[in-house]
Amino acid sequence: MSVFQFKQFTVYQSLAAMKVGTDSIILGSAIKIKSKYKRILDVGTGTGLLSLMLAQKSTNSNITAVEIDSNSYHQAKVNIDKSKWRNRINLIHADAKQLEIDHKYDLIICNPPYFSKSKKSMITSKNSARHQVELTFKDLVNLWGKLGNNDSDLVCI
Repeated sequence: MSVFQFKQFTVYQSLAAMKVGTDSIILGSAIKIKSKYKRILDVGTGTGLLSLMLAQKSTNSNITAVEIDSNSYHQAKVNIDKSKWRNRINLIHADAKQLEIDHKYDLIICNPPYFSKSKKSMITSKNSARHQVELTFKDLVNLWGKLGNNDSDLVCI
């Protein structure tokens, strides 16, 4: 079983397409929680790592974590359900580009797929997590415009 232990939570990652990596840990550590961050959206949550890190840093934020990959969604569900912040993290199995919501977010976070023209893996879920197949940078900026409020922040690495 592939496990990554943090001070206040554990991330199981055997099912996830994208394992815990330095990028996400740096991103989650670097985000400064502002008092205006009442609603946070984690696009492509993977294992749920960023959602868990932000829930740990913030006491009054509600987080929506969205994951398109079925195995990664189930892995995030395990990790979030085992955390003490499970009541503040709403996990959705969906394509973030198709989200229909009745509110806007104050912060949108993402460790996006960054490869655009490199050799792909034989594993489809790994390609979605690492390559701009399902989500491009343009898609992410469009999501920010659609789902972020007028004073929202977009944070990605």
